[in-house]
Amino acid sequence: MIENREIRNKDGTLVVILDVESGVLKKCRYAKGSEDIPFSLSEANLAGVTSIGYKAFSRCTSLTSIKIPDGVRYIGRDAFWGCHALKLIEIHDSVEYMFIEESAFIDCTSLESITLPNCLEAIHSSTFKGCTSLESITLPNCLEAIGDDAFAFCKSLTSVEIPGSVKRIGDCAFACCESLESVVIHEGVESICYAAFSECSSLVSIDIPDSVTKFGRNVFDENMDLKSVSLPGHLSLLDTSDLGYLGSCLSCKVNIRPVQADREKLKLEARIKELEQLLKERERQLEEQAGHIAELEGALSEKAAPDLHSGPKYFKP
Repeated sequence: MIENREIRNKDGTLVVILDVESGVLKKCRYAKGSEDIPFSLSEANLAGVTSIGYKAFSRCTSLTSIKIPDGVRYIGRDAFWGCHALKLIEIHDSVEYMFIEESAFIDCTSLESITLPNCLEAIHSSTFKGCTSLESITLPNCLEAIGDDAFAFCKSLTSVEIPGSVKRIGDCAFACCESLESVVIHEGVESICYAAFSECSSLVSIDIPDSVTKFGRNVFDENMDLKSVSLPGHLSLLDTSDLGYLGSCLSCKVNIRPVQADREKLKLEARIKELEQLLKERERQLEEQAGHIAELEGALSEKAAPDLHSGPKYFKP
């Protein structure tokens, strides 16, 4: 049986009706003539909801904010597609598990802030694509994958920090983020795919961690202001001569760092040199101490030697 929940604004005007069946929010429908009336949804409005279904809020162009309760475990594909007035999404911080399908928030052009749950394991393809007002986002430390086009065309995004739990950054994941100035990729990331950071025209420099073993073509394509890329040594076989793996950032300087094994070798060699210096210093100290001991022994010998020209007073030859 479908429950029809009426959502009214402060003056009591019916704005939308939520169709809920067995915990699944299937559809948000506008009341007649209310399409242009702004509305928001609280946790109370979504009480008992465990899933937000496919296109449930698609084209709800006057939805301004939503608070998702901890009972929600699933957000379906295209669930909030084209919610152009949606500025704020809050997901309860005590949620223990959540799966967000691809394109869930695609083209939410007014979205400025979203709190992602710590339990989120993947951001799937096109989840935030075209969220042109999104300025920042905190990625949870348990996140394992960022899908293709996940943040593409997030033109207001200025910085992103990718935790080491992430293993794969997908094709065009951050493509066309033209305000993106700072990208921090932590050790643990293994794969950066095709054109992942292409057309990020504000990006000046980036360090690729040693853990990266797969580096796609044109990762930084059309990043004309990119001046410096630091790569681990095991990626040195890439076609850096014509920057084929970096794209058309022709003024970019590529710094090839020693691989981890080489760095460990260098550290070991430095430690050996340090120990050799310490050994030499110790040998010098021992030589000095031996000299002092020899002097003391000589002094003691002279003091202890008998005077052969003197004898007992009572002795007469």
